[in-house]
Amino acid sequence: MLRDAAFARMPVGAPRAELAGLPRRQLDAPAGARPGCEHYTDGNFPLAQPTWRLCFVEGRLVSKERIDG
Repeated sequence: MLRDAAFARMPVGAPRAELAGLPRRQLDAPAGARPGCEHYTDGNFPLAQPTWRLCFVEGRLVSKERIDG
């Protein structure tokens, strides 16, 4: 689960290893997911759906977005 506050503090361009609050476990990528992207939930179990998408290139965060409806 990725918390709103941790997501908000993640600067684009930061090395993945330096992102505080990044959960150790991520969701399985949904069908058609972009390569290099990781998906996390907001913890709404048992109905958790992908909520956050973080995309990396060469170990750096290049985009981040909230993807739930």
